[in-house]
Amino acid sequence: MSLLTSLFDDAVRSDYGTHTPEKPQARPMRIPRNAVGLVIVVALVGFILATAVATVRAQQSTTAAQRQELLERIAVAEFENLRIDAEIAVREAEVSDLSAAVLPNSPEGRLLADRLATAQAAAGYTSITGPGVVLSMSDQPGGAGLGRVMDTDLQAATNALWSLGATAIAINGIRMTSTTAIRSAGEAILVDYRPLAIPYVITAAGPVDLATRFAESPDGAALRSLRRQYGIEWSLDSAQVELPASAAELPYLALSGQEIS
Repeated sequence: MSLLTSLFDDAVRSDYGTHTPEKPQARPMRIPRNAVGLVIVVALVGFILATAVATVRAQQSTTAAQRQELLERIAVAEFENLRIDAEIAVREAEVSDLSAAVLPNSPEGRLLADRLATAQAAAGYTSITGPGVVLSMSDQPGGAGLGRVMDTDLQAATNALWSLGATAIAINGIRMTSTTAIRSAGEAILVDYRPLAIPYVITAAGPVDLATRFAESPDGAALRSLRRQYGIEWSLDSAQVELPASAAELPYLALSGQEIS
């Protein structure tokens, strides 16, 4: 029995001694579905933001280029206007010299020259020097909207000066005539279809007390109200003024057989 027992014990110990328990295999990590969705959302948001930034930069670049192009076109147009004005002044001087040389040669010519000079002065086609006022208006510093000078403000001031006795008016050097309009185009104010720059300076020839008349008028009170309510800046001074002749095209007058009144 002891021999059988010994053999059995040796067999059992041999089996247990050579047997090595298997290590448990690591389970693969599983990514939750909500985490996958979050990664996709973040990626989409990043793509959208990157696209938006690129689009904004492209638009800014395009806008800057367009603005520069417009500024260059405006500069070219202004230069061309100055050139045309200079040419008109030269031609008008030539016509004036010819008239002065020819018309005084006869009594009828001298009478016609005097009447033509009177008509041109009344129409604003001759320069004027004399007593008057200078009214300057500017936007509220850094202002916008109601803090800006409107075309209607210039219209009201100009009409008031006419009604108070002004004999000639110019705005920023542009002579006012019966056909000159004051209007707006976007944020710009146009006089005789020319854009004005700030400050808006109204120069008027007239009575020596024209400044006092304006200050005491309802339109003067309206300007003081604009200063109090909206911060619009303005000043009014009496001065010896010089107004240029109008550079607008002079209407054709058929002098032959037509009376100038």
